[in-house]
Amino acid sequence: MIQGDKELTPTAMLSTNVDQLANNTVKVIYALLDPLLEALATDKFDKEAFLSIDRRQQKILDYNDYLVNCAFISWDDFDLWNAWLRVFGLGTFLAEFHLMNGMSDYTRTRDLSYLIGKTQTPVFCDFEDPDYADFFRDSVEAAEAYEAGRLTSGDAAKRIFKMANEYAFPVPIRKDALVRAHWMKEEDQLTERDLGFVRRGFRWALTTPLTRDLVSSSATFFRWCAHRPDPHLGGGIGFTHSESQ
Repeated sequence: MIQGDKELTPTAMLSTNVDQLANNTVKVIYALLDPLLEALATDKFDKEAFLSIDRRQQKILDYNDYLVNCAFISWDDFDLWNAWLRVFGLGTFLAEFHLMNGMSDYTRTRDLSYLIGKTQTPVFCDFEDPDYADFFRDSVEAAEAYEAGRLTSGDAAKRIFKMANEYAFPVPIRKDALVRAHWMKEEDQLTERDLGFVRRGFRWALTTPLTRDLVSSSATFFRWCAHRPDPHLGGGIGFTHSESQ
């Protein structure tokens, strides 16, 4: 990866990509280093040298602004908030799995190309699912339609859940990546059949209103694989999973 005229080390590349899933501050600082050092060395602070940094930072700010603004909008109605949680989860979980796979491939091969995300027009992260940007923008439109009075909160929530169910996203979980991330041990058994259950469990959890706890734990993990709702739900939710499809 090139920042300015300088190639980042593998460690810097990993740090940059991991930060895409957090607050992105370090990523922008890395990108700023070379043009800033060059400007200091030459005493030339041309605006053009920093335009790419500005565009990168603006993309991050725009995504975070939409994410947080729609969260505030959704707080008017729990079902809408529950739907908006899927929008956040689908972006973060899928990008994290793609990144974990890339880091595992790099560890095995030392091929730096694995540390560069393949998504061409991401909304926040080069490792996000290629179709997430369209899903995100359509979900923002639904939340803002409720704010503008063009949809009820219930209809906006149902629209987001419907789009989530129609979103044909893969869940790219691999055992080698889980081992490298210390989510499991090499000797732990996880067959392709088991991985199929895991992938379907994650997909179910990310698209149903019956899960509100999207923080991974072993108990949550097995509950998702069995397609069981959160234990605190007593059946009194705003609408059923079938109504969201």
